[in-house]
Amino acid sequence: MESIESLSTKQQKKLPNATAVLVLGIVSIVICLLGFITGTIALVLASRDLKEYRKNPALYEESSYKNLNAGRICAIIGVCLSALTIIFYTLYFILMFNILNKAIDFNKDNMHNNYEYLEDRLEELESEEYEEYNSREIDLEDVEMEEIEVIEEFEEE
Repeated sequence: MESIESLSTKQQKKLPNATAVLVLGIVSIVICLLGFITGTIALVLASRDLKEYRKNPALYEESSYKNLNAGRICAIIGVCLSALTIIFYTLYFILMFNILNKAIDFNKDNMHNNYEYLEDRLEELESEEYEEYNSREIDLEDVEMEEIEVIEEFEEE
């Protein structure tokens, strides 16, 4: 005759999703960005199996319950890591976007300042050239006057 314990162990079965929960929990830790999805799926499956186990613990093997619990803990850790990763990347991109905007604004201000400087410098150069041109005209007039005087002196002789 078989003992009652051997009968009960033969009749015990594994929790249906214990292995899947364990695998999904481990994957949720290893792959942080996908961990939110796989961890959530693992937690949903684990909650269903835990309800079944709590109704009648004698029907299920203890090893499958331990696998389910380990998978659930891994899934919780994976979801937390994923949430932290998502928060980190969100803050990182916001920071980079702000830095980029400030750099663009700084560049626009500098371009505007450079444009104003170049306009002022061009005006200065134009005024210098105009003054130089005007001084040349005066010099030419002086030269013409001298030539006229020389010609007049020559004609007088």
